[in-house]
Amino acid sequence: MVDLSIVIVTFNSESFLRDCLTSISSQRTSFPFRVIVVDNASVDNSIALVEKNFPDVHIIYNRENKGFAVANNQGIRCSVGKAVLLLNSDTVLQANALESMFRFLKEHDDVAALGPKMLNSDGTIQRTGVTFPSIWNILVESLFLDSLFLHSKKFGRHRRVYEDPNEVYEVDYLQGSCLLVRRRALEDVGFFDEDYFMFFEETDLCLRMSMQGWKVMYVPEAAVTHFGGSGLGYYDGRRIVQYHLSFLLFIKKHYGDSRTVLLRASLVFRSLIRSILLVSAALLLIRRRRELLDRGKGYLRSLALILRGPR
Repeated sequence: MVDLSIVIVTFNSESFLRDCLTSISSQRTSFPFRVIVVDNASVDNSIALVEKNFPDVHIIYNRENKGFAVANNQGIRCSVGKAVLLLNSDTVLQANALESMFRFLKEHDDVAALGPKMLNSDGTIQRTGVTFPSIWNILVESLFLDSLFLHSKKFGRHRRVYEDPNEVYEVDYLQGSCLLVRRRALEDVGFFDEDYFMFFEETDLCLRMSMQGWKVMYVPEAAVTHFGGSGLGYYDGRRIVQYHLSFLLFIKKHYGDSRTVLLRASLVFRSLIRSILLVSAALLLIRRRRELLDRGKGYLRSLALILRGPR
């Protein structure tokens, strides 16, 4: 009887996938689990790698890139057990991560979802427990006050860097790179909203869980290394545009008219500042010019989307 299913969505993930699956297979748990890989029409050797080296992994083959939310839902529908771990392919589970996360979920009936301590490749901490979008958070981020006053509860409350990363605490939502979700909670609120192609699908899910009285928790006893699947080390222009498309969808779905107008105005302000700074930096930093211009153009294209408004 399988207690946990692990769903991994892949898209040209060959460079990360072997290490991810190896880290899963090396976990020592007191419960049985299964692994499901949902491939979004990769053109590299991702699937061949899985078929050859991990024959016990169940594979779902998509003929086109259906997006992160749709592919995860495919995996969830194929899953069994009391919980589902939604895991990025560019992650490596540290020792006892599965056991620690699953045990915490079993011991806390009011918790719908939880995430571990996320680490960069150099061992430093990625802050993943954050608060839902607000006008204040966007303005603070636009003026870089969250970076200047990193541990301030007033300016840093979006990413809550002032929290002790070694303590358990409740959050609004967690990044979807590693998210353990109780099946009963999914049955209660539904799966990912498939209108999101990428970004904000986990924010939307956690908000719906919160609205039904469920808790979302950060559990540092478990640790997972997250490398960043783009391989770029930054959001390129395409991802910046997609991020804002999803942000606008989230605002339209969950916020009233007056807050939507103010949030869009805040996003306009941020996009203007970011595009100006990035293009200006491109004129000075020749070696990074291509990257900076690409990102600057991404914010300019996003600006046009925000001004046009959600459809």
